[in-house]
Amino acid sequence: MTRILALWGGLVFSGFLNTTTAQAADISTVEEPLGLAWYVGLFGGHKWGNGEIDVTSFREECVVIVCDSFEGELHGEVQNGWIFGGVLGAQLQQHIRAEIEVSHARLDTETTAAETDVFSILGIPVSSDTFTARDEDHLSETFILANAWFSGSLTPWLSPYIGGGAGVAHVSGEFGVDSFGDPANPFSASIDADDWAFAWQIGAGLLFSLSDHLAIDLGYRFKTISSIDLNDPVFCGGDDCDPAVEQFTADDHFGVHEHVAQVGITLGF
Repeated sequence: MTRILALWGGLVFSGFLNTTTAQAADISTVEEPLGLAWYVGLFGGHKWGNGEIDVTSFREECVVIVCDSFEGELHGEVQNGWIFGGVLGAQLQQHIRAEIEVSHARLDTETTAAETDVFSILGIPVSSDTFTARDEDHLSETFILANAWFSGSLTPWLSPYIGGGAGVAHVSGEFGVDSFGDPANPFSASIDADDWAFAWQIGAGLLFSLSDHLAIDLGYRFKTISSIDLNDPVFCGGDDCDPAVEQFTADDHFGVHEHVAQVGITLGF
């Protein structure tokens, strides 16, 4: 007797747990003791990301009564991208399975920044120049999550599930702009992240049984990474690039929220 849908079910509505219909086409009518049934899966999909960073800075260079002051602003946004990964899991009870997920994602980022250079004598502004730039980059994520899914059966070949998981994620990326290649607009600014942070997800999906040991998984996930630490920002502008920032206010951490639509294939053994 094989139990493919019992193998890949997940937490669905409580009504499914009490159903008396057949669990899947691959489950026989002969009762057998339920043991651990292992499975592996691969999946990929599209991400819709959301996360923001805001920085303001101030630096000043003075020689006696003559000063150059620089006031900067940077705004970074996390946008959309893709994800792929794999899972290793086991059936714990008829309607409950647990798994370890390892996945990698990449999301686009967009950064806009500006810096105003004010030249003053005895504190009186004499001239002012504003430098602006916009740039795009990407953010990389690696997830290690422990998931639990609860399931039921709608038909012999269709099993909905619901559940979630928690773990950690490594985030690496830079929010920055650089226009030093433009002589009329010499300016750059950046802030970057390279940190492990707590991550969790909730999700639901449908499993379509193709055979006794093979199923297609169509799923939705809402993933969150919280409190990603950021390094100190760097602003440069004017005739040269002096990255020293005397004062700045910045998000010292940020979070990313993501909607994921994914499709996968699962093999039981």
